[in-house]
Amino acid sequence: MASAPAASAVDLLGNGMACEPFGMAAFLNALANLRQAIANEPKREGLRSSNANSAHALVSSLPLVHVTGREGTDSWSRICASSALKAATTQAEERSCGWDRAVYFFLGSAAYPKGRCALLLTQQIIEQSPSSFSPFDSGALSGGHAWRDNQHWPEPERTEFLREHSGLGRELPDFAKDYIASHFEDVKAYVERPQISDPDLPPHHG
Repeated sequence: MASAPAASAVDLLGNGMACEPFGMAAFLNALANLRQAIANEPKREGLRSSNANSAHALVSSLPLVHVTGREGTDSWSRICASSALKAATTQAEERSCGWDRAVYFFLGSAAYPKGRCALLLTQQIIEQSPSSFSPFDSGALSGGHAWRDNQHWPEPERTEFLREHSGLGRELPDFAKDYIASHFEDVKAYVERPQISDPDLPPHHG
């Protein structure tokens, strides 16, 4: 399956990750920020250490998931006819990072959007194509879906937050291993809990 003009990448969000195109202008720090957070919290470091092997095995087995085919649409038939996923226009914060269009995936299981069809890809796509990831739904930063300390969050600050918590697609396996290991008492909870659920420790990015 070919990707649309701007390649894919990935978002870690509760029980999944989403993917978007990578712009070289963005300064991507997700892996470094996660490891700093783990190092500063003994509880997270303890979980990361004890769960390291099981998290590695879990992450290695997970596909990238793209959901499509909402009721009343012909997106599934168009994908089959063209053998391609059409990249969507991104939100303002993503465009400020250099990501003008995106094809989104989640790691392991899909959170958004709802649909009748799911496409499963191997993680090789993030090694072969320019890609990025973040540990939350990057598109939700726009449209009033994200607030900080229950206060208005100006767009420049949201954009900088996205830059600080995004990473190169090829870093996703290392990030996902450390994220899952340090946020869950049992790493299997990442794939066994309901679609909308929380990790055992609060997300390190707030």
